[in-house]
Amino acid sequence: MAKRMTAKEKVRVAEILALLDKEYGTDYRCYLHHETPWQLLIATMLSAQCTDARVNIVTKDLFVKYPTLEAFAGADLEELEQDIKSTGFYHNKAKNIIACCRKLLEEFHGEVPRDIESTFYHTTVYKFKQKFFRRIFFGNLSRDHLNFWNLIQTVKLFPKRS
Repeated sequence: MAKRMTAKEKVRVAEILALLDKEYGTDYRCYLHHETPWQLLIATMLSAQCTDARVNIVTKDLFVKYPTLEAFAGADLEELEQDIKSTGFYHNKAKNIIACCRKLLEEFHGEVPRDIESTFYHTTVYKFKQKFFRRIFFGNLSRDHLNFWNLIQTVKLFPKRS
């Protein structure tokens, strides 16, 4: 169960947010390079335990080699693993990317669902990335979705969430 913030903690959060806004501005954007919702979805899947910079290096060639959902869905698993190896955890990522693209084609007519509650997200994208992905591509990106809890834990405002 999540801890409720005290009045003092709420003031501290507001101060931290003001400092962050002053230092970094309020122009929130996604650093993962993409042109389509499915490209962002794949980049998001690759970003688990990997930097955005590394994902962008990999996807630059990856999206040329596999220009469509059909190309990813029909990809050879071992070959895709080698293509994404530098992102880490490449066995699971490759398997999940192929399954994700197949599911998009078979059940969603090649469209990424806008409904975050769709079973699609629960079976293809890590839970903590689901809302992040949707907010980036379909709007409403805010500082609340940019690893904010990690920052709060770093400044020891709240204990680590389980």
